[in-house]
Formats: sequence, C-alpha cells, structure tokens
Amino acid sequence: MKTIPIRKWIPLLLLGTLCMAAPDARAHLPKPTKSSGVVLTLDLDSQTLVFKPVKAKKPFLLEWKKDTEFNRNGQPVPASELKPGTPVEIYYRDVSFHSPLLKKVVWTDPGK
Repeated sequence: MKTIPIRKWIPLLLLGTLCMAAPDARAHLPKPTKSSGVVLTLDLDSQTLVFKPVKAKKPFLLEWKKDTEFNRNGQPVPASELKPGTPVEIYYRDVSFHSPLLKKVVWTDPGK
C-alpha cells in the first residue's frame, strides 16, 4: 500500500479550512441614507416621488415598493396621505441602474 507524503496533504487541509471559515459571506446593501426636504410630486400609480432636499439645488426621483413605510405623526399611513409640498424626512438606498429606492417617509402635521 502506497502512502501519500504529508506535504501533499497540507495544501488540501488549508483549502478545506478556508472553505469552512467563511460560509456566511454575503453581500449586504448599504444602510439607508437619511435626508430632509420637501415632496414636490407623488405618483401613486407608478409609485414614484420627486423629492427636493433642503441642502441641494436639484430635486430627484425615488421609487417605492410595497414594504416602504409612510409615517405621519408617528403612525403608519398609506402613501395617499402624503401630499405635495409636505416637509418630510426620508430614508432611501441608491440602487444601481434604477432610481433610488425609498425605504421610509416620516412627516409631522403642523401643530402636532
């Protein structure tokens, strides 16, 4: 019976160790970006919103999905409750090859 020298086993053991050491490596999206500004337009059919940040000259378009949160005075509400001209705080993610994805919109009614 022929035996394999230990020098040939070392690379295999190292490779096996490396494969087992990183089983949880996954890609994660960056944390949402927070911005304050004003809603210019809102389209419920296409689920898009044009937003003008306080510290920027140009507004930009955002898309939202069914899991996007809309909160008025700390309570969840449908997107239809948000009106153009409303000052809001938004949380969004930049997505490659698409408009930024809106994650959360928060606003407070005046006097609340």
